[in-house]
Order: sequence, then C-alpha cells, then structure tokens
Amino acid sequence: MDRNSQGNGFATKGLQLLPGFMHTHFPEVNEVVLGVNQKNHPAIQLYRKVGFIDRGEVFAGPKGPQHILHLPIQSPSKCLQKQKKLSN
Repeated sequence: MDRNSQGNGFATKGLQLLPGFMHTHFPEVNEVVLGVNQKNHPAIQLYRKVGFIDRGEVFAGPKGPQHILHLPIQSPSKCLQKQKKLSN
C-alpha cells in the first residue's frame, strides 16, 4: 500500500472482508496462509488484529525470516454476522 494511504484503516477493512470473499469465490478453502517478514512489526500486528494466528512457524525467506500466519475461514453464517457488524 502507498505510504500516503497507510494508517487510514483500508488494509484492516479489506482484510476483515477476506473471509466473506473466500466463501463466495473459493468455498472449498478453509484457511488462508501467508508469510510476513519478521521485521515488519506493523504488518504482523495488523494480521493478528484481523484474526491471523501465529503458530510459531518461520520460513527462511530471501529477505530474512518470514512468520507464517494462518487465518481460519469460518462458516459462511459467521462471516455474514461479522460483515453485518462491520457495516453498522
């Protein structure tokens, strides 16, 4: 994300919508997994804030160690409840 756009909540909102998007477009998927550089503390904090779980997995990436984070995708009804809360 462009530095001028950071801090406005755009990434948080987008990531909060991710489970619903996954149910609509990839209903067979029950988890999203990503890697984030361990030095990128703001990103790690953001991912944890929206529900990603750090299980202590680390991958030796070309630009340093990467934390592997997991986002369990809940049932569609739970995702819809969460999206309704966000839109209010």
